[in-house]
Amino acid sequence: MIKYSLAIVLTLGLFAVAIAQEKSWLDNNRKVVTDSTEAVFYQIKEADASIGLIKEETYYKQNDQLFSKGYLEIRTDYRTGTWQWFYNNGNKMRQLTYSSGRIVGYQSVYDSTGNLLENYALSKSSEEGVPCYYKYKKEVDGSVSIKDGNGVFNGPYKGDSKAIDSLSGHYKNQKASGLWKAYKDNTLVYEEIYEDGVPKSGKSYHNGKSYTYDSYSQSAQPLMNSKKFIRKLQIHINHYYDLIELNKNDYSTNMSILFMIDTEGNVSDIKIKNGMGKGPDEMAIRGLRSMDVKWKPAQVRGIPVQSYVKIPFSMESRECNDC
Repeated sequence: MIKYSLAIVLTLGLFAVAIAQEKSWLDNNRKVVTDSTEAVFYQIKEADASIGLIKEETYYKQNDQLFSKGYLEIRTDYRTGTWQWFYNNGNKMRQLTYSSGRIVGYQSVYDSTGNLLENYALSKSSEEGVPCYYKYKKEVDGSVSIKDGNGVFNGPYKGDSKAIDSLSGHYKNQKASGLWKAYKDNTLVYEEIYEDGVPKSGKSYHNGKSYTYDSYSQSAQPLMNSKKFIRKLQIHINHYYDLIELNKNDYSTNMSILFMIDTEGNVSDIKIKNGMGKGPDEMAIRGLRSMDVKWKPAQVRGIPVQSYVKIPFSMESRECNDC
């Protein structure tokens, strides 16, 4: 009889990419064009494999004035370190700092004459990018609404989400403090309480319902102890493998079981990645399906959302002559 052992494993892979120096022409949206007569900018990239970075510089075609400069990671093509943008007259427009593609640290925004308009940092605790660490903000009318990190913010949202378009809140000692509200088309989407720049709790509004939360997001979880769930999954998968005849040669393989948790906590769309073939893979799917375990769905700002769960495991078989 062949006995099986099931174990959770994690794997990491690294790779490197080498590129040559190149020049490209860009239109007004910084999209590559083949005809230089249609270009507004030109860009030069030069890789330095010894430090794993690509130096990227973009210039105004009209007067060869520098438009932007910074570095990309060769391995990922992510922006890293300090990046700067400039007006056509040479004055600095904006300065950001990146770490592996993510904006970190303080950012500065200037007008075309070189005057500082904003100096702020995005909160690492808020994945939607509430500007939680403000030092200075100058309004369009010339008034200063935030000075020395204290004052009221009431303006456009600065992150990537399309769910909101404006924010309002108060800063104390450069950090978001107290009640903040987010809007979309003048409709309240959520409100959060901040302490020293960190969101502590909130309430979101969706389809006529309100949801309270104390963290931005939560992953889907089985309605039982996670270790107990893994042990139960192992038992169920092994049970179904015992029902089919496998090659009796010793083997070991890594595979993953992928499935969706809907907003009601139901399991569906079960798939096997890097499996052993139709028969064994179907048995693994049956093993999970037979568990009939309910899940707590993933949440974003308290609202249940659909998500996928991936469980990597190894399957080993050894022929047992004495069993």
